[in-house]
Amino acid sequence: MSNPRDAVAGTPASLVEVWRGPLVESRHRGHLTAVTGEENTIASLGLPETVTYVRSSGKPFQAIPMIVSGAADRFGITEQEVAIACGSHSGETIHVDAVSFDARQNWAR
Repeated sequence: MSNPRDAVAGTPASLVEVWRGPLVESRHRGHLTAVTGEENTIASLGLPETVTYVRSSGKPFQAIPMIVSGAADRFGITEQEVAIACGSHSGETIHVDAVSFDARQNWAR
């Protein structure tokens, strides 16, 4: 990618259409690339060089090691707490209550 502005200006490919009866409710566009373990591109759509940020969509992937390592079980992490780790929120009372010290009886283990 010689000029980052070129990537931002790329036309996204049509990836998904969501239908509600006979009407298209939404269309989702994007850029993607599939690569092998040797970093060879085997498929692409749109302009794969587009610079983007994972932001909140990466949170479920960040939570996976907590679960597969056994840490969630070891520390008694509840499904509600895993959901909070996987999603975006604005610190509403329900979220704060779920992760507050008072709600975590098993932290002292």
